[in-house]
Amino acid sequence: MEFPVIETPSGIRVAVVAATPDPERLVWLAQHQDVTDHMTIEDRVPSDPGAAIVKTLLQRGHYGPFEHPTITFNIGGVSRSLMAQLTRHRIGISFDVQSLRYTRLDEIGDSDEDLEAAFAFPPYLAQDEPVRVVERRRSPWKIENPQAVRAQLTDAYRQVLKLYRQLLEAGLPAADRRALPPPGPRHQPVVRGTTRAAMPHRHTSPPP
Repeated sequence: MEFPVIETPSGIRVAVVAATPDPERLVWLAQHQDVTDHMTIEDRVPSDPGAAIVKTLLQRGHYGPFEHPTITFNIGGVSRSLMAQLTRHRIGISFDVQSLRYTRLDEIGDSDEDLEAAFAFPPYLAQDEPVRVVERRRSPWKIENPQAVRAQLTDAYRQVLKLYRQLLEAGLPAADRRALPPPGPRHQPVVRGTTRAAMPHRHTSPPP
């Protein structure tokens, strides 16, 4: 079975491998149950619930029904640090991702090309001009020479991999070596979540 793959400008690849069939119908059944005193399946489901019910629920801030349809993604090329962010804020989301015990960092080459393929670099470090980076709840950062910073980061990864190989040769078990790598290696997680989990402001309650 083939799955269409979408690739982002930063090199992340995404494919939908499974999804709830007829999700609008499921959303309609769920929202209708919120306002009826009998089993919602006893009522006639509209032949085409369609976008109207979805739009109405979003306008009302009524997100609960969107917890029922699910989508499963296979994602390629995301950094370990992004995985840390995703799993920290999980709501109805399941993850499977390669363990660092099975990540063969010793097989990554030392060239800039090898390192850039194996690690996720911030896209703005490829720019020639100074950049201003805004972080939540922090003062903006200004990077005068993004490519010089990228070169420093590349060299830091190179040094970490050198130490990793030395520890491997010294016999340190994989379970203990995994504490060494930075959170930048690219991984390919499988992610399943509800449609609500993919929405902004999903933690807010409906207006009174």
